[in-house]
Amino acid sequence: MDVDKKVVFIGGLPVNVYGLEFLAPPVNGTVPDVHVMIYLHGRTRSAMNEEPIVEIMYGNVRQYMTKDPQGSKKDLLIASFDQPNHGARMTDPLEQDGFDSGNKDILMDQFAMMERGESDTKNVLDFLPAILFPMDERQITGWSVMGRSMGGHTSWRVLAADPRVTVGVSCIGTPDYYNLMEGRAALNKVPLKPPSAPASFVRLVNATGPVNTPYTSYNATNPFWGKKIFAASGEKDPVVSFAYSRSFLEKLVLGPKDDPLTNESFMVYVQPSTKHQVTTEMLELAGRWVYRWGIAEQPTPLEPKLELRGLRVPGPPPRTLDIE
Repeated sequence: MDVDKKVVFIGGLPVNVYGLEFLAPPVNGTVPDVHVMIYLHGRTRSAMNEEPIVEIMYGNVRQYMTKDPQGSKKDLLIASFDQPNHGARMTDPLEQDGFDSGNKDILMDQFAMMERGESDTKNVLDFLPAILFPMDERQITGWSVMGRSMGGHTSWRVLAADPRVTVGVSCIGTPDYYNLMEGRAALNKVPLKPPSAPASFVRLVNATGPVNTPYTSYNATNPFWGKKIFAASGEKDPVVSFAYSRSFLEKLVLGPKDDPLTNESFMVYVQPSTKHQVTTEMLELAGRWVYRWGIAEQPTPLEPKLELRGLRVPGPPPRTLDIE
C-alpha cells in the first residue's frame, strides 16, 4: 500500500512516520486516539532497506480498519528509524559484520546496538506525541513494537522494559541472547570465551534482557503481564534458530491461568521449510495481530481466515511446541 512518510527529528535522530495523511478527520470536533507501531530493522539493513516491510504492514493493518471502521477504536501510525551504526548512522561498517567476515567482536557489537536501539525506542515513545501533535490535537494512547532479526531481538527487550508497549511482534528474532551467542559461536567454530566473549560481557548478558526478568511469574512483577505477543520463526533458520527461543516461549506467562483473554494474547508461528527470512504469511499474521490488539483492542474475528501450515500456538504456555 502506498502510504505517506514524514521525517521528524527527536534529539537529532531522524524518525520516519507513516500514515499521517490517512488519520481520520475530525467528526463533531473529535478524533480517534492513535496507536503507533515502532518498526526496528535487522542487522546490516536500514530503515530505508526495510521500508517495504513497513508499507506492507501498514496496508495489512489498514485493510481491517477499512472493513470494520466501527470496530476500529484507534487510528494507526508506524514509525521507524535507523538502528545504531546502520543506515545514515553508520560509523564503523566492520561492527556490522559477523565472525565469517573477520569481526571477532560481533557478539558484543550486536548486543551494544540492541541496548542502544532499546534506549532510542524509549526516546521515541517519550517525545513523538509532542513532536507530532504540539497543540495536543491528537492523543497517542497505544504503542506496539515490531522487529526483524536483530530488530526482533530488540523488540523483546523493549517489551520487557517499557510498560507503555503492550503489543509486540518479533519476526526471526529471539528473547534469549545468550542462546544466540552460543549458537552463533558454535556455527562459526569460535570458542565462547575471551576475546570474543569476555567474562564482563557475559555477566552483562546474563544480568539483562527478557530472560533475566520474572517472566514466569503470575503477577504484575512480570514485565510481560497483560501484553499481547506474536513471535514468528523459520523452521530451517540457520541464523536465529527457533531452538534459541523455545525454552523461553514455553515458560512465558502473559496473564492469569485459564483466562480467556490470556488464551488469545500469545501466538507462535514457525513456518515450515523457511530459512532466515520474513515471509508474506508472517506479515499477514503480524498485521492481524496489530489490528486485533492495537486498533480493535479485542480478539476480533477476521476474514478471510488463514489456512497456514506450521506451528500455530494461540493460548498461554507452558505447552509443547511441535512443528507440523
